Amino acid sequence: MHISIETHDTSLAEQLYENLYLTQGNVIELPGNGNLVFDGTMTSKGLISELPSIFEFTLSFAGGAASSLIANWLYEKLKGRKVTTVSFDRKEVQISKDGFERRISESIKLEQK
Repeated sequence: MHISIETHDTSLAEQLYENLYLTQGNVIELPGNGNLVFDGTMTSKGLISELPSIFEFTLSFAGGAASSLIANWLYEKLKGRKVTTVSFDRKEVQISKDGFERRISESIKLEQK
């Protein structure tokens, strides 16, 4: 599952990875049998620097993944930050535990078919 996070918080990815020196391909294990891979960042420079950065990730699941634990982890990392939008597989999702869980759960069900 592809995740895009649009934010004005340029340190967001480092916070997700708990200050690990962040490079493309870094993986962290999430509670609930998930893995989050850092795919990269799109940022604006120069005159339009007030535009948000977009952080790209790939979320993968192991067998028996718990969507509620994964969604809760992600929501807790994002709440209170300057996040403007979150998209799962290019579909914008409500920035809430329920919004994240609903979309992650749908993706897990599709992968199990």
